Amino acid sequence: MLDSESNDLLHLVGVTTDGRLWHTIRRETGWDPFGDVEGEAGDRGRFIDVDCAGVNGKLHVCGVTDSRHLWHTIRRETSWDPFGDVGGQAGYIADIGGVGIAEVNGVLHVLGTDGVPGLWHTIRRETGWNPFRDVEGQMGDRRGIHTVACAGVNNKLHVCGVTVDNQLLHTIRRKQPIRRETGWDPFGDVEGQAGNRGIFERVGIAEVNGVLHVCGVTQDGHLWHTIRRETGWDPLRDVEVPAGDHGFFTDVDCAGINGELHVCGVTKDGHLWHTIRRKLAWDPFRDVEVPAGDRGNFRTISVV
Repeated sequence: MLDSESNDLLHLVGVTTDGRLWHTIRRETGWDPFGDVEGEAGDRGRFIDVDCAGVNGKLHVCGVTDSRHLWHTIRRETSWDPFGDVGGQAGYIADIGGVGIAEVNGVLHVLGTDGVPGLWHTIRRETGWNPFRDVEGQMGDRRGIHTVACAGVNNKLHVCGVTVDNQLLHTIRRKQPIRRETGWDPFGDVEGQAGNRGIFERVGIAEVNGVLHVCGVTQDGHLWHTIRRETGWDPLRDVEVPAGDHGFFTDVDCAGINGELHVCGVTKDGHLWHTIRRKLAWDPFRDVEVPAGDRGNFRTISVV
């Protein structure tokens, strides 16, 4: 739930090809008109990536600009805080290119990818930001992740990433209460357990009913979905067969709302689509921009 708003609502933040940052909400009555985030939070240049998360009733948004800066803002009901420079508080990541954020136990977890490429993690608490730490350095396992997504599931941080050689990987950051330390699981190969569906390029993940849902886009523009259960991974299945073929997908994100999975995707022509997985059936894809307004061609999105 975000402030006084119902937890039935889906928040979407997207970046258009001109680098502008837009926000809309899907209500039971339909989609709100797109609002200009930078018009209220401040113009920080051309954005190239974005992610959002709900924390303690507020919408948190982190975005990366083409100047390789990471910015953070909060939407408090109907107004936005000014953008804050994350690097100035958590440490600058050289050549940051991607970001993923999630709420776990009431705090904001932020992951960033750099040009090495490497994977970095920090936490934003009420008292401030932790320093960024090298995730792969802690694991002793460098895979070269360039795209990252994360979600809180059962009080643990789940992370999926796509590597430079297009592997789809998964790890979990667990709390170790006895030693009062945190630890990361070794990376697991999602396709090795869920099936090889091609060369992955983008990924979005979400918690629904206590399990992890993963949606990914392959190089051929196809959209796939799997679930990680306690017993293992479901096979990767084609989303477009039940939801409809709307062209060549280039980005995807997903969110759990009222026990259902909401999925939004961007197609190669910059169009924005939305569907819902209701238990075992998918709704047809519907056009977001018809009700919310045409803001140009989208390049990347995030939903929560």
